[in-house]
Amino acid sequence: MSAIDYPPLFLDPIEYRKILQTKHQDSSLNISFNLGLTKTRVLLRKGFIIFENNYEIPVPEQNLIREEDKRTVLIFKHGCWQKWIYYDQVSDQFIKPVFVLPHKPPTVEISGIKMHVTENQDPMKDTMLKIQALGNVRGKVFDTCCGLGYTAIFLANLRSVSQVLCAEISGIIISICRENPWSRKLFELPKINLIAGNTAEIIGTIPDKSFGGILHDPPRYALSPDLYTEELYSHFFRILSRRGRLYHYTGNPKKEQRRGLAERTMSRLKSVGFSQTKKVYQGVVAQKL
Repeated sequence: MSAIDYPPLFLDPIEYRKILQTKHQDSSLNISFNLGLTKTRVLLRKGFIIFENNYEIPVPEQNLIREEDKRTVLIFKHGCWQKWIYYDQVSDQFIKPVFVLPHKPPTVEISGIKMHVTENQDPMKDTMLKIQALGNVRGKVFDTCCGLGYTAIFLANLRSVSQVLCAEISGIIISICRENPWSRKLFELPKINLIAGNTAEIIGTIPDKSFGGILHDPPRYALSPDLYTEELYSHFFRILSRRGRLYHYTGNPKKEQRRGLAERTMSRLKSVGFSQTKKVYQGVVAQKL
């Protein structure tokens, strides 16, 4: 089988070191090449990783991941192992998927800022807690900042949800989703409709009372102030159906740079018509009565 028949292959730091620490020729190993989703039996021989169908790829080089580095992920594409990282010339930012825990999905760092809350947990747990904070929603749900697609995938698997519309402004993030094994269902589940674009611009085209729920998980305020405006919140109120719910990520209020953001967000949401708002996990929930 040729390389063109394979999706991208990955090695997290643990699997990478398992391969490099194997000293004997013709060693058989169980290795995950899809970031912990499954294991594959391979043979190591003379600097190559050999699969059961005789497809072979080179063993990654020494020191691609430094000993103290616990986060870097390697991807095999274009015939070689390389660090899974992108540079966005438009924003002048490095966008790097990073390993968090074994058998858990990666998150992404944008110039060192993580897309998910990973302290004492993993991206999937963070996603589940945000959806739990949103509460019981039915019908169509708008995921305003798709990211790696974990939220959209989780929502699409709920019986009460009929469709998930998700928007993503970054073409690089969408490319990472196409590579990331944990994001694959974003392009496979029929309930999900992914739009490439800015939520602040897309939302004006959405009809009134279209959604039973909105999950708004924007980047930090300094990076995307247009995703924290009363104008946007008024559109959220407009497109929600009666009894519709909104979850708005604001971050941990214990952190100095986030202090007061949840309170300011609740005040702005009330000013556009939301009569019920309260603090929840890492943000605010509001309901349209």
